[in-house]
Amino acid sequence: EVLRYLHRFRRRFLLGVLFLLATNALSLAIPRLLKQAVEAMEQGSDLDRVGRTAAVILAVASLQALVRSLSRVQLLGMSREVAFDLRSRLFDHLTRLPPAWFDRVRTGDVMSRAVNDMSSVRSLFGPGLMNLCNTVIVYGAGLVLMARIDWRMTLLALVPYPLLLAAVQRAGRLVQRRTNEAQEQLGEISNHLQENLSGALLVRAFAQEEQEIRRFEERNRDYLRRNLRLALARGGIVSIMGAVGGLGTAVVLWLGGLRVLSGRISLGDFVAFNGYLGLLAWPTVAMGWVINVFQRGGAALRRIGEILDAVPAPTGTTDGDDGLQARPEVELRGVSFAYAGGLRPALSDVTLRVPAGAFVGVVGGVGSGKSTLAHLIARLYPPGSGEIRIGGERLESMPAGRLRRTVGLAPQEPFLFSNTLLENVGLGLDPLDPERILESGRIARLDPDVAEMPAGWETLVGERGHTLSGGQRQRAALARTVAPRPAVLILDDSLSSLDAETERAVLERLRREMRDGILILISHRLTSVLGADRVFFLRDGRLVEAGPPGELLGAGGPFSAMFRRQQTGWEADR
Repeated sequence: EVLRYLHRFRRRFLLGVLFLLATNALSLAIPRLLKQAVEAMEQGSDLDRVGRTAAVILAVASLQALVRSLSRVQLLGMSREVAFDLRSRLFDHLTRLPPAWFDRVRTGDVMSRAVNDMSSVRSLFGPGLMNLCNTVIVYGAGLVLMARIDWRMTLLALVPYPLLLAAVQRAGRLVQRRTNEAQEQLGEISNHLQENLSGALLVRAFAQEEQEIRRFEERNRDYLRRNLRLALARGGIVSIMGAVGGLGTAVVLWLGGLRVLSGRISLGDFVAFNGYLGLLAWPTVAMGWVINVFQRGGAALRRIGEILDAVPAPTGTTDGDDGLQARPEVELRGVSFAYAGGLRPALSDVTLRVPAGAFVGVVGGVGSGKSTLAHLIARLYPPGSGEIRIGGERLESMPAGRLRRTVGLAPQEPFLFSNTLLENVGLGLDPLDPERILESGRIARLDPDVAEMPAGWETLVGERGHTLSGGQRQRAALARTVAPRPAVLILDDSLSSLDAETERAVLERLRREMRDGILILISHRLTSVLGADRVFFLRDGRLVEAGPPGELLGAGGPFSAMFRRQQTGWEADR
């Protein structure tokens, strides 16, 4: 992945490296200029020559600062572009993943990878890569220049480095393991925070503030403990680097002093040699930090890669007509399905057919498979076995664009974005069509509420639509589903927050609008489906009864029994 991005942004990378080469060439010129100044003073030259040398050193240092800035602009700019591209890829991929993937992950962990891990990747491609290249250049050129002065001193200065590399390699594995542990715990914290923000009212309603604070403190303390262990491992690498650098300096000072006194090298050569060795000091110490950055960035890339490697939802064939089917029919043949980790199948061998123009109800007890049936027809999940057809075409072979315009699903739990009501209802319209949005609002009986809002359709609904009532959120979500005019409309208990009169009015309007399509109403209130053409009754994932509601009431089966229980319960409540 690193090489792929370096190839993609090779222009910036190569320019940055060229500027680094120029920067270090200027840096390496300064010890030679110092040598000339020392030799001039040894020879008793006038102050003008020394002053000219000092002026040249000042000019070289100024030019070096300018060129170094240009190298940073290129290399750090590349890291920003890499982060931008990777962030865009990640979001694009997340939008294409199937709901089954989101069932297995936690939102906080995904957020941690998208934000904190992305920052680590940016550090890898920016400061990390820049300092790595700088170290290679300085060591490559510096060692050659040092060897030209005295190769014996150069070799002696390098004696500790094999031990250094072995120690750093071993410590690096420890840093990588502890980095993974810290980042995983950060995902736990992010997930806990996200859940508490989303469920703030629930926490207060059950007086769980203190318990949640304790749970957060435990996770936060564990994160601190893991980061302290990580800092200890990182500090070990930096300490090793510093110790080796200090040892090398001491050795050179001792041996170099002897060689100057014996006349084997000049004082100017000794000053230049120490200048080159001094230029190696920061890259030597920085290598510990660079290794940390690469370990952390590598772990972050792998964590992001785990998301990018997830298989996206099937999109069906890419060819064929993307238009709507005017009068489709829905057919399930021996469909079974089980959620990952489920104790039993959510649906078992379900076979049914809904003709064009029909209004059907799907009912049953809690956990009977009603919502699962809706999700399969909308191709949010693939069936485990059997097949689903719409208009005679297998669901998995339908192009995604046509499927989404053919099947509309109003979910059980309405979700609204933190935007205007107009943009929420028009989410599935491209371009936005205000007339169709207004008509959808009338169909969902949302228009009277909008008329009472000061900003009307431009009302900001807040995060998850919290400024609206439950019934308003459901009707807004229904209007959004109706707006694209799907041929198959599925209401997954999406009228449960409405009173009986409003629900009846909405269903009557929907029946007129869907006279050439299919209206599927999933409801826990059996009175809601009494006007349906046909009702399907599910129990434990199996279709146990089907027929017109009037016939089912008289048959004395599961539908009739549940209807009597509900009626008895409501009478008792009254």
